[in-house]
Amino acid sequence: MSAWFVPGERCADLHRQALEAFLKSYPPWTGGSGKPRPSIRYRPLTNGVSNATWCVAVGPKAFVVKIPGSGSGPFIDRAVAARASRRAARLGLAPAVVDVISPSGIEITAYRADWGHIEKPALALRLGQVARVLRALHKGPLWGHRATIFDLIDARLRIVREVYQTGGLRDFSALEEAYHRARRVMMRRGLSLAACWNDPMTTNFLVKGPAMCIVDLEYAGNNDRWYDLAVFLGEINARPAQERAAILAYDPLADEDTLAWVRVLRTLADYKLALWTLCQARLSTLPLDFDRYARWKYARARARLAGRAWREDLALLADNKR
Repeated sequence: MSAWFVPGERCADLHRQALEAFLKSYPPWTGGSGKPRPSIRYRPLTNGVSNATWCVAVGPKAFVVKIPGSGSGPFIDRAVAARASRRAARLGLAPAVVDVISPSGIEITAYRADWGHIEKPALALRLGQVARVLRALHKGPLWGHRATIFDLIDARLRIVREVYQTGGLRDFSALEEAYHRARRVMMRRGLSLAACWNDPMTTNFLVKGPAMCIVDLEYAGNNDRWYDLAVFLGEINARPAQERAAILAYDPLADEDTLAWVRVLRTLADYKLALWTLCQARLSTLPLDFDRYARWKYARARARLAGRAWREDLALLADNKR
C-alpha cells in the first residue's frame, strides 16, 4: 500500500499538485475555509492509463478521486461518463458515485477498501461472471452518445496523423486498409447497438470473494453489443475454448457466425488500442511508458490483421449476411 500524504506538503509532482488544488476548492471538504480539513489525507491508487486516481480519507470515510489525465479530452464525453458511472452504481455493478465535478470531469466515488484487482489468469476463470456483468450493463437504455468501434478508430486515426510520425510505423497504410475492408463488411451486416462500457480492461474489474464490480466507465457509448466482450477476450489473451465459453455465457444462442463476428471485433479492438496508445505516447503526462506500450499494442494488432484467421473470419461474415 502506498504511503499517505497530508495536504500542504511540498511536492514537485504535478498530479499531486492537481489533487491538492482540487482539495482546496471542493466545498464539502473545506467547510468554506479554502483549505482542506485537517483530517484529510490521501494516497495514490494504481493509476489507469487515462486518469490519476487517489484514495482520499476525510476523517473515518474514504473516497476515490479520479482526475482526468492530459490527453484524454479528445476521447471522452464527461457528461456521458457521469451518467454511465451512476447507472452502473444503481445496477449494483459499480461503487456509488458521490459527486462529479463539471466541466472538469473529476469524479468522486465510494472507496471499497476490501475490494481488489485480480490477475488475468484468475479473471479468465470467471468468464461467465464477466459475461453476466456485461449483459446486465447492456440491458439498459442507450447512452445518447454514439461511440462504435468505427467512431473510436476514426477519431484515433485522425489524432495519430497529427501527433505521430506514422512513416516510422511498419505497414501503417496496409493496416488502415485492412480496417476499412472490415468496416465495409460489418456495415453491410449492421451493428446491434447497446449501452457499452468500451473499456473493459482487466484492471477495471474489482473483486471481493465471489462478488465482482467494475470501475472507470468514462469511455462509455453506444457500440455493438459484442464489443465489450471482444475487448476483454483480447486483454486476457483468451484461447479459442475460452472465447467460445465466454460468448455462449453472454448469449447461449450464439452460432459460428457470431464467434467470427466477435473475433473480428477483438482484432479491431487491438487496432484501436494500438492507435490510442500512439496518441497517448505524445499527449499524456501520466507516468507510464506509453511508447513501449504503443509498440507492443501495434505489433499485436499488426500480427492479427495479417493473420489467416482474420481473413477467414471476414470471408465468413461477407458470405453470411444476417
